[in-house]
Amino acid sequence: IVYILASLVPHCSKKKRQLGAVPVLAGVTCLGLGILNDAAVSMGLYKFVYLIEFSHMGLVLCMAYSLTEVEVFLHKALRESNDKCRNLLESANDAIFIIDIQTGTILDANKKAEDLIGLPRSRLAGMHHTMIHPQDEKDTYEKIFKNQVKMKGGCIFDGVYAAHRDGRKIPVEISASIIEMGRYTVMQGIFRDISQRRQIEEELLKLAAAVNAADESIVMTDADGIIKYVNPCFEHMTGFTRYEVIGKSPGIVKSGRHDKDFYAGMWATISSGKTWRGHFINKKKDGTLFEEEAVISPVCSANGKVVNYVAVKRDVTRQVALENQLRQSQKMEALGRLAGKVAHDFTNMLVIMFAHAQMLKGRLQQIPDGLAQLDEMMGAVNRASKLTSELLAFAHNQDVVLKAVDLNKAVQGVRELLNRTVGVDIAIKMHIPDGPLKVRADLSLIEQIIVHLVVNACDAMPNGGCLTISNSSVHLSADEVAQLKTQAKGEEIKEGGFGVLSVSDDGVGMTHDVQAMLFEPFFTTKRERHGTGLGLSTTYGIVRQHGGFIAVYSKPGSGSTFDVYIPLLREEDVAHNGVHDLLPSGTETVLFVAEDSIIRMVGVKILRELGYTVLEATNSEGALKLSGEYKHPIHVLLADLFMSDKAGKDLAKKMKEQRPEIKAVFMSGYPKVHLVERAVIGPDDVVICRPVNRHKLAYAIRDVLKA
Repeated sequence: IVYILASLVPHCSKKKRQLGAVPVLAGVTCLGLGILNDAAVSMGLYKFVYLIEFSHMGLVLCMAYSLTEVEVFLHKALRESNDKCRNLLESANDAIFIIDIQTGTILDANKKAEDLIGLPRSRLAGMHHTMIHPQDEKDTYEKIFKNQVKMKGGCIFDGVYAAHRDGRKIPVEISASIIEMGRYTVMQGIFRDISQRRQIEEELLKLAAAVNAADESIVMTDADGIIKYVNPCFEHMTGFTRYEVIGKSPGIVKSGRHDKDFYAGMWATISSGKTWRGHFINKKKDGTLFEEEAVISPVCSANGKVVNYVAVKRDVTRQVALENQLRQSQKMEALGRLAGKVAHDFTNMLVIMFAHAQMLKGRLQQIPDGLAQLDEMMGAVNRASKLTSELLAFAHNQDVVLKAVDLNKAVQGVRELLNRTVGVDIAIKMHIPDGPLKVRADLSLIEQIIVHLVVNACDAMPNGGCLTISNSSVHLSADEVAQLKTQAKGEEIKEGGFGVLSVSDDGVGMTHDVQAMLFEPFFTTKRERHGTGLGLSTTYGIVRQHGGFIAVYSKPGSGSTFDVYIPLLREEDVAHNGVHDLLPSGTETVLFVAEDSIIRMVGVKILRELGYTVLEATNSEGALKLSGEYKHPIHVLLADLFMSDKAGKDLAKKMKEQRPEIKAVFMSGYPKVHLVERAVIGPDDVVICRPVNRHKLAYAIRDVLKA
């Protein structure tokens, strides 16, 4: 009855034929007809044979047929299911092992499993699962099997290996899961060969390591120019971290030195699928400009559409500076050779002219007018002779006798001459230290240097002013040499002791363009007939003959200082201490503000070695912003006295409003005495002169903190 109901109820409730229901329905029909027949015979409606037994037999036969039909169907479905499973197993791209969870024995495997291990499945079946792994790690895989699979029911393993019969260890990724199969509980292990993926990953890691270690900046953007990746060299080169630039435009480093047409041409090239090569002047995070050579290439998809851009850039700031220095040196050398040749030939002609003029003068004693004209001609010859002397000095062709010279006495010796040379509206103040300052020099040429510098300073003060001359000695370390290279016309400067002659004026000052051409012969800013343009070039030539160099500090409207460095005599050289722990140090916080990147780098290095916490800024605006954001005390402001956006004194005043306890130390290329006399600073202000050195900086910081 249960089977009948289970067959007929679903059949009646569905339009679709239910398997095995028709024979059952036929048997039920036979049974019904037999019952009706027997009832009619019993009631005497007609005489016939009772059929109830035959009806039951028919029902049983129909039910047997139904059961047979269902069984046949199920066997067929099971075979089809097994075939599908086997086909799926064999067609899988990964090796599959069926493992008895209780014994760890392999029950079945597919064709890929045979290829992976190098054994037929007939041999794989019955093997323990650890046999398909490297035998030297057998215990490890047994532990993984028991602890991870059996206890947790399934997981994914990476960093494991399968063992091929030829001894190869094949890296695989195993996905294990537990399946109930009748009386068996099995583990299905899917082994994916990741050899190729490992190889690709290793190649990518090598590529990433190469990109990260590259000494060139590498930037990748999308097709719209939005940054997607930068390497560590980019961070070091620009000061921006990758987190600050990813998602932004490369314009974050624009300096404003290139116009719109420059960038339009670049984009037109790369967007057309071509590679662009060029030169950028960009700006670091701290505002410092730098130059770089760049190659920007488009990355195209399979259909030729640009999907990315890759820029490889190299910092050539130092290279460009060296090339400029080389060109300047070659130009000066060529001009020197030309000047020497012209001077020699011109001197020979002047000698002949002067000799004949003297002979002619002896014959014209009786003609006064003729003598006057002849005297004027001889005066012109003398002036021309002086010009040739200056040309020869510039060309290094004069005879130079180097011997011990006291630089202090040399300056004192020309004092009277200078008093007669300068106008009454210019005051000369000298600050000469006691004792000798011995340098290796030619006294007459040193005096010529002083006169040229003083005359040049006087010309810069047409309305009068104050001229300051001072002497000092200094020992230049490598850090100080690095600072001076930005000021000293790119000349090669060696470490050692120097006597320093400083000539300062409070005149009109000079722009950077004027300073760049300052020592070139015949370059002058004076009015016509007021100078030959050879004074400073002659001074330059003399100083180079002495193995020295000139550093210039000037700002428009703030006057100029010329520092002439002449090597000290060996026995008079200043000993370089170099013992850092003898210098006063501290743990306070110093805010260091300097526009020049080299001076800032050296100063920060010195301060940190002395134990200070250092905050750095490139200008006054950045310093004020940093001070406002910094939540801890700032004890000392160390700043340039003259900056492009604000004077150091004004910055110190603003900082005092934010932090009344802060102390100020200023840096300047001008001597302190000159600054005090011009009322730029007060006598109590602390100023250290460039180049910044460890000794001066250490004592200046401690002195101002004690005050």
